[in-house]
Amino acid sequence: GERADAAFCVTSGVVDVLGSGDGLLLGRFSTQVVLGEGEFIERALYAASARCVRSTRCVLLTHDAFLEALRRTDQTGAYREKVLATAGEIPQLRTDARAAAAGEAVRKTAPERPSARFWEQARLVANAGGLLWFATTVPFLVTFASSAAGLPVGVVVADGLFLAL
Repeated sequence: GERADAAFCVTSGVVDVLGSGDGLLLGRFSTQVVLGEGEFIERALYAASARCVRSTRCVLLTHDAFLEALRRTDQTGAYREKVLATAGEIPQLRTDARAAAAGEAVRKTAPERPSARFWEQARLVANAGGLLWFATTVPFLVTFASSAAGLPVGVVVADGLFLAL
């Protein structure tokens, strides 16, 4: 591993934590978890690697930015006191320790089915088609169709199908 100069707060998405030496899956995390927190506090080497399973957003907190924020708010002394008082708990904040605890949940969870991913993508394509349909066809129909004739049945059926997706 490399030196922990940042902590990562996952705000959305799913992240797999992998062993740094063997690359084996240690655990799976989703939103509102901080990865690398123990290593960040200890200024140690990262104990594990992370890989995004889905589109993921995270907030990166660098050690330099953290120290600057402490300095600006006059909290450096309070931070040092807190670290000294909770030194025994810091190893539990390391990513590998958290992943080991979460690993049981990963093993009990069924793997993601490829067919579910296919249908998710198919739904996305259909929704994009629906947007394209509305963006092109409906304005022309509203503009050129007479108000007495109304919308053709085919347009109403297609609109209903796209709205159902």
